[in-house]
Amino acid sequence: MFRAFRNYSQLRATLLLCLPLVTAAATAAAQEPAFYSGSKMVRFPQGNDIFHYLGPCGAPAAAPQANLSAAASTPAICWYVNAIRIRKVNGKMETSPAASGKLSLSPEELRFLPSAAGEQDVAFHAPLSKVTFHHTPGKPFAIFAGEDTAYQFVFTEICMACAKNAAPAAPTQDSEFDLLGQAFTNFDAVSRRITDLSATAEAPSAPAIADAAATQNPDGSYEISQTMLARHLIKQVEPLYPVIAKASNTQGSVILHAVISKTGDVGNLKIVSGPMLLQTGAVEAVQLWKYKPFSINGQPVSVASTITVNFTADAPADDDKPKRR
Repeated sequence: MFRAFRNYSQLRATLLLCLPLVTAAATAAAQEPAFYSGSKMVRFPQGNDIFHYLGPCGAPAAAPQANLSAAASTPAICWYVNAIRIRKVNGKMETSPAASGKLSLSPEELRFLPSAAGEQDVAFHAPLSKVTFHHTPGKPFAIFAGEDTAYQFVFTEICMACAKNAAPAAPTQDSEFDLLGQAFTNFDAVSRRITDLSATAEAPSAPAIADAAATQNPDGSYEISQTMLARHLIKQVEPLYPVIAKASNTQGSVILHAVISKTGDVGNLKIVSGPMLLQTGAVEAVQLWKYKPFSINGQPVSVASTITVNFTADAPADDDKPKRR
């Protein structure tokens, strides 16, 4: 199906030579139900508290959107992936930077939906009849291709509570790619399997705080570590990089102190440190974050901690991003 390449073998060989995205991933165990990012999903354990997630979603009816909704009209299955686009432009191979997002497969079409607003130019959308899928057993990556564009992708490694930079345990996940391949040819059967399994996922209970692990503040909240708080983040809104800060190449970290209510909402934000030009963007983003409620002895409590928001030069500026509602 590739018009820009003489044959599929030539394309695949080019992909293997050109793309640095691939890293070793873990052997896939049996799927298990899981609650992630506010949704009932399925996950593949990878070892060291690292997981790959997929679940039922809805295929958007219009232009690709990064946030998929189960209320969308066409049933689909979504995988969290990292992907690189490769295509031939004016006789030369052109490779995009790696982008994170969702691979959305419905009975009629395949979409790659990048999460970041600045990566929408690498989005993909094509009828299944125009898409090929290939995975070599033992390899931690696969390739899907439209008529003149190909993508190499790996499943996103998501770690909710593991140590930073923890490595997965082993090198392949053939059963995950097999499941994706089966969805191309027998979507209804795979969709029922994933939907039925994800339906058994239970929402997580409030994380308990040991009395010895936290001190109580005068306002009644319990002070906990930033690491512990970060593990229970369930909704994160990216900060908008103030235009004037980006224009002046102002970078750095803003440290905030926040109180998380018994319902998991962020309040009483105070600026601890950080460049003045970045402080407003950090506060506006963090006040929209959401956490799993905490408890002590089964009773809901408010907690307090510091939150660090990082701003780097490659982040989109305020006027490059869609406005939040």
